[in-house]
Amino acid sequence: VRSVMHKYLEKENEVNFDKIFNQVLGYLLFRDFCDNVSEEPVPHLKFYEE
Repeated sequence: VRSVMHKYLEKENEVNFDKIFNQVLGYLLFRDFCDNVSEEPVPHLKFYEE
């Protein structure tokens, strides 16, 4: 997933700290939500972490 995101950001000339940090921060917040708040299991999360 990381390499796909990086290729997309390169294509859009968006490879900068702010953009990458916001993407990573968004993912971490989503993962925290899935682990701690969501009552439904989110099996897709393990797929994206591999």
